[in-house]
Amino acid sequence: MPSHDGSAEWNVYFDAPAAARVWKTKIPVVLCPLDTTNKVPVTKEVLQELARLRSHPLADFAGQVTALAAGSSEQIYFWDALAAAWLGRPELFKLYSPYPDYVHAAHSIYFQVLGNHGFIGLALFLAMGVVTWFAAGWLRRHGDAAQTTWCADLGSMCQVSMLGYAVGGAFLSLSYFDLPYDIMVLVVLTRAWVKSKGWEREPVYAPGWRTLPGLAVRQE
Repeated sequence: MPSHDGSAEWNVYFDAPAAARVWKTKIPVVLCPLDTTNKVPVTKEVLQELARLRSHPLADFAGQVTALAAGSSEQIYFWDALAAAWLGRPELFKLYSPYPDYVHAAHSIYFQVLGNHGFIGLALFLAMGVVTWFAAGWLRRHGDAAQTTWCADLGSMCQVSMLGYAVGGAFLSLSYFDLPYDIMVLVVLTRAWVKSKGWEREPVYAPGWRTLPGLAVRQE
């Protein structure tokens, strides 16, 4: 759903305990995950083609399912329609994989990147983490000025966060979790600010509650 963080299928995200109860039963469950539905975005051309094929039951059903959300400003996908299509044409899901039943999760950020991008991709992935680690250490060493004390603290906490991600990620498929990449950007921008002595270019505001955005009083 465009309205939540994108980390889970909406119904599971909304009621995880109910989903867990279903999966613990002996009912055969076929999952249609987001990494599958995200391969079929709803575009203007697709909607026009569905309208042309309206005489076919499945095309008509897919068009009706997506009609309500077609006017949204967010990109939508054939979430429900693709899952329902499994009931009518399950063979369609096996057209693009020679091993449709051979599916495994890496449960490791390192093996996940290795499997998706090869050794070169893994080397680049590790290099980004190493560079971020040393850049955060640079912030710690150069945070001795009054204006950069917070940068030293930030560098320390970023190193702790990256270390936690490196260790915990060895057992989880979180290669594309956005937080470590946010930390990388934060460290790079902060280092650029310290090296350029950004505090010398920025206005100084009087301390207190008037420093809140929109209420700040600039000191002359």
